Parts: sequence; structure tokens; C-alpha cells
Amino acid sequence: MRTKLIRAAIVLVLGVGVFGVGFTLGHRWTFGWTMDFLQAETHGNLYRSVEALARLKTGDEAGAITLLEAAVDTATETLPQDRSFSQLPEATRPALQTAKTYRSVYPPAGRSEALSAILDEIPLPEAEYCSPTLKILLQRARAGRTEP
Repeated sequence: MRTKLIRAAIVLVLGVGVFGVGFTLGHRWTFGWTMDFLQAETHGNLYRSVEALARLKTGDEAGAITLLEAAVDTATETLPQDRSFSQLPEATRPALQTAKTYRSVYPPAGRSEALSAILDEIPLPEAEYCSPTLKILLQRARAGRTEP
């Protein structure tokens, strides 16, 4: 009887130990992968920001706008991850509402079906939560005025 109890305790300790080691290694691997992904995203954002600034400083305003609008459209299509607006995290909703406001006034030149479907589902934000510049766009969007 005593040997069975000792064996059971050893198996339990080994099981907990193996689980703990596996959990720690998995957590470390996942954290490392996430940090690598975030660094790559930050690098891309930095390159895009510098390129947009360089275009603005050299007088290529249209090129800067095209670059920034492409980034906005990509983020707008990516953030929902096939979820409805109501299922999105609280922090994601205002970001998408900002994109909706901008795109309501300045529609994309080559509108994709995926982007259109996402934008159609997003409501315009409340004015009190907007920056002064966004409030101007919001007024235009609510009035149905679009600009090329």
C-alpha cells in the first residue's frame, strides 16, 4: 500500500513538472514569436512613415496620400478578422470608425468588395470623441459630401 502511494506521488510530481516545463517553454516561444511579429510591424510602419514624410517634403503630396490611404485600407480590412463590428474589442472600434469617417468623405479610387463590406457595417463615431480635424470630416460625412 505504501509503495503505491509513493509511486502515485512520484507520477504526480513528474506530471506536474513536465506540464510546468512544457508550459514555460511554450509561453517563452509564443512570447518570442509575438515580439518578433511586433518588431517587424514596427519596422514596416517606420519605413512607411518615413517614405510618406519624404514624399511630402519633396512635394509629392499625391504619392504620400496614396501610400497612407493604402495603409489605412489594409488596416481597415485586417482589423475585423471576419468578426462583426459588435464583436470587435473596444479599442478596435474607434479606430475603424475613424477610418469609416475618412473614407466616407474620401472614398478609395479602386474600391474593393471586402473593404466596402467592412466600411458599410461600421457606424460613424460620435462627434464628442473626435479630434477637431476629424469633426470636420464627420460633419461632411453626415452631410453626404465626398471629395475626390
